[in-house]
Amino acid sequence: MSRKEPERPASEEFTPVELRAIALLRFGDKADDKFTNGSILTMKQAVQWVAEIGGYTGKSSGGPPGSVTINRGLREVLAAACVIAAMERSCD
Repeated sequence: MSRKEPERPASEEFTPVELRAIALLRFGDKADDKFTNGSILTMKQAVQWVAEIGGYTGKSSGGPPGSVTINRGLREVLAAACVIAAMERSCD
């Protein structure tokens, strides 16, 4: 989807908790800076960040991120999203 409809909002495929997990894993304590001014994360950017979490370096000779690298990143994102959701529930 990130290749066929790169400008599609990532929020159509990822939950808000997953999007927060992506930003936190990719940028750490600077994650909030990536979502200022109501910016909308695109599928292309979200998948790029997920791939980078999974080890994608973006070197020009390597081409776009592949399924293995994206899968590695998604596993980390989903684990982090579960932790974030659990923490939010315990704080209520």
